[in-house]
Amino acid sequence: MFKRKQKGFTLIELLVVIAIIGLLAGIVLVSLGGAQDSARDARITAALTQSRSLAELVASSNNGSYMLGGAGAANTDFCDAVNTLNQAHAIYSIELDAIEDDVLAQNSASALGCQADASNFCVYATLNNGQFYCVDSEASAGQTVTDPNADGLCLDDATPTFVCP
Repeated sequence: MFKRKQKGFTLIELLVVIAIIGLLAGIVLVSLGGAQDSARDARITAALTQSRSLAELVASSNNGSYMLGGAGAANTDFCDAVNTLNQAHAIYSIELDAIEDDVLAQNSASALGCQADASNFCVYATLNNGQFYCVDSEASAGQTVTDPNADGLCLDDATPTFVCP
C-alpha cells in the first residue's frame, strides 16, 4: 500500500512556534523600557547643553552679563524670577521656552533650575534615573547624584558658587 506524505505543519507545531514568538516579543518589550528612559535622559542632557549656548548669546546681548537685574531687566535676563529659564526674554524667549518645555516633557517629575548673576550661571534638571544633569558657566557639564540645588552650589543664596557638583 501507498503512504501519502503530508505536506505542511501540524496544529501543535504552529502553536509552539506562535508561543515562542510571543515569548520573545514579550522579552523585547520589557527590555525597551530602560532604553526609552535612556533616550529621554539623552534629550534632557542635549537640551541643557544647548542652554549653555543660549546663555552665551544672552550675555553677548547684555554686554557680557547673564543677569542685569534691577527694574526693567526681566526681559533681558537668562533666568527668571522663579529660577527657571526666562521664557519672557526679549530676544531668545522662543528658544528658552522650547528648551524648558522639552526638558519637562521628557521627565514630568523633573525640576529644571536656573541660577545666575552677572558673570555666572548654572542650569540643572532631574533625570529619569533619579540623578541630576548640570551645566554651568565654568564649562562644567555632567551627571551627578548631588542635588545642584544644594546650598552653596547652584542655589541662589547669599554666597552661591554657580558651580555644578
